[in-house]
Amino acid sequence: MRSIILKTGVCLAAVTWPFLAQAQTTPTETSVASGQAQATDAPSDAGDIVVTAQKRTQRLQDVPISVAVLGGEALQDKGIHNLQDLKGALPGIQILPAGPTSRLFVRGIGSGDNAGFDQAVATFIDDVYHGRSRGTASGLFDIERSEFLKGPQSTFFGNSAIAGAVNVTTAKPTDTLQGYAYGSYNFNFDQYVVEGAVSGPITPALSGRLSVLLGSGDGWVADTTAGGKIPETNDRAVRVQLKWEPDDRLSMVLKGEAGRFNQRGGLLGQITQCPPVLATPTQDGFARPGVYCAQALANGDDVVFNSRRSTNPGSHANLSNQEVALTANYDLGAATLTSTTAYLRYNYKSVWDLDFTSTNSAYSGLPEKYDQFSQELRIASGDTGLLNYTVGAYFQSDHLTGRTDLGYYFLNPPIVQALTYDQHEKIYAGFASLGLNLTEKLTITGGLRAQRVEKRLLKGIYYGAPTGFADVAPIETAAYNATGVALNLGPAGQWRYSDSYSKLVPSANIRYKFSPDLMAYASYANGFKAGGFNMAASGPVDPATGQQIGVAFQPEKVDAFEIGFKSRLFDRRLTLNVTAFTSRYSNLQVGGNRQTVNGPVNVVSNAASSVSKGIEVEADLRVTGGLTTGLQLSLLDAHYKSFPGALPTACQQIVGQCVFGSTAPGATVQDLSGKPTAYSPSYSGLWTIDYETPISDNFRLALGSQLSFTDHFQVAVNNDPNTEQDAYVQLDLSAKLISGPGQWEVGLIAKNVNDVKTFHWATGLPRSPGSFIVARDQPRSFTVQFRKTF
Repeated sequence: MRSIILKTGVCLAAVTWPFLAQAQTTPTETSVASGQAQATDAPSDAGDIVVTAQKRTQRLQDVPISVAVLGGEALQDKGIHNLQDLKGALPGIQILPAGPTSRLFVRGIGSGDNAGFDQAVATFIDDVYHGRSRGTASGLFDIERSEFLKGPQSTFFGNSAIAGAVNVTTAKPTDTLQGYAYGSYNFNFDQYVVEGAVSGPITPALSGRLSVLLGSGDGWVADTTAGGKIPETNDRAVRVQLKWEPDDRLSMVLKGEAGRFNQRGGLLGQITQCPPVLATPTQDGFARPGVYCAQALANGDDVVFNSRRSTNPGSHANLSNQEVALTANYDLGAATLTSTTAYLRYNYKSVWDLDFTSTNSAYSGLPEKYDQFSQELRIASGDTGLLNYTVGAYFQSDHLTGRTDLGYYFLNPPIVQALTYDQHEKIYAGFASLGLNLTEKLTITGGLRAQRVEKRLLKGIYYGAPTGFADVAPIETAAYNATGVALNLGPAGQWRYSDSYSKLVPSANIRYKFSPDLMAYASYANGFKAGGFNMAASGPVDPATGQQIGVAFQPEKVDAFEIGFKSRLFDRRLTLNVTAFTSRYSNLQVGGNRQTVNGPVNVVSNAASSVSKGIEVEADLRVTGGLTTGLQLSLLDAHYKSFPGALPTACQQIVGQCVFGSTAPGATVQDLSGKPTAYSPSYSGLWTIDYETPISDNFRLALGSQLSFTDHFQVAVNNDPNTEQDAYVQLDLSAKLISGPGQWEVGLIAKNVNDVKTFHWATGLPRSPGSFIVARDQPRSFTVQFRKTF
């Protein structure tokens, strides 16, 4: 921690020194978080960023938690069209596609690849909780702002915000006719994105907004056997909103949204380290290529970490989603009553070549359906006066059905294993927050949430003959069931599980405002994430209970402490926010794959304890009237404090195929106590420089640069040395020509200018210890974009 503090001091000095060395005379304000600079003539509330991170409208600089914000135009300027495009844009936050689920990590804490996990980072869109991580693949279009809350947010955001929350607000209907059109084209990926909105009054009391998104394009990895480039995408989405305000006290917004997001190519993975790395005096190695690696070498398949791969055709990942939500606000005078009612559902299906070779040896199919109803009622007072409060209740009922199909074509005869799950869940919660304004400067706030989560699961395993490359689910037969059991793939049958999880989670914070532009705070938050069931378990049955072994996992808990200050200094030319935090987790839910002779077996365990601590800095400096620079820095120490039962690395668990240096072969577990968690680089950051200047009476030129950097980090839960992403630096550049009043603009975005090769997902290649599947991030690309407002 001493070294972290020292590094922070150096960075703060580097940020503030240019300003101290050059005094200015025109006070202005900007914000790193919004990505949109706005000038002011004097220190005032004009141009302040507004957030709803505590279920009430507040200035960002007044909220006693660490929040990063990206406005709608900032998302477009960065070429961000869904949450998974955020790589490098927000230090300390990782949102990316994976296998059975998407991955969301904040400060080195998140949920792994199992459909049974509730997400540690909750996603809310227009105050509606989206209970599955699949939603990160849907489009971000016509957005007012996206808030990224770091650390536990249990009081207001509930069961699935133990590591943080993503709070997205879409643009709402307006009382005047207005709208925009946006289009972009990526030359390298032959990819276009078109979105637009029109909004305005329908009657004196009714207004509406129509928003659309269209997108299509090739990817950046050439598939030499399947043909074409991946991920080849085809996206469509539409949103309709109606806002009714019959008087100045009642406001109701009805939203309907539907989208379809199709991707050819399935999991964006390719084989690497084939043949595997041989042993060294300091690291275990492998004696020979495994089955699929040897097969790829014999076929002449591409097995180098580049922009090429060799797989069978037919892989895809398709998502369709629908949502209806009604939000009503009624002004009670001293408080506001809010009701949010929503129903959402999605249908997801992915298929991918499990062996990742040009030979059809194995595949994985992941069809899944989900529907959810939720209702929240809350009353929130204003911020003025001696007391301010928020009181609410929440109910959610959801239904998840799905299947993991594993096709073993290398067996004779070929066989498909289907792991099915059908889960019903109900969530009940009541929450309250009470703030006491002891003076004009000092506020103490306490919060409490009582919640109960109930889950019922029908889980099954059956076997059948494949009918094609993951085209049709296998038909169960007694003969195939017997074959699957004989091959130790898991017992055929059905099992029922049920459990409930209840918890009171308190929180408290104290805030002191030294001035309107300087605030310090300290907070405590307790967090809770319900336990559940491993949807992909295929282990043996306990003869005493008749249930599968290793299906249930326990709830996860956290105690989090945070101190920080938020400031705007030197006539608001410098915005400087600093946060120090420590979060202590118990029973951290960890999932991963154990390799067997036939393929991967999914395992879920609870890490005994883990710690996430560090310091975060956000600084933004307006050097001149048109030149701004900003720094976001995350210094992080996230590690397993005690985890003696972690999954072993591939070399540790395979007997007879590894050349061992110091580890005994055949291990079933390893001790990761003291080792880092996944996605926890010791440092990561973002340095931006933006310059805007008039070039004529009618046009302005805006130039921008973004330098993202990170230390090395693990992407696998077993800390395999072969799945570590090295430290890297990535440069993005942009240029825009803007018409005088901002009616239209045209720009060019250059991403990954230095063409650094990185990956953010990796797993072992089945039946091939020492070889891996990795998903390469986007290489260098150039995009032209156009935006017109009216």
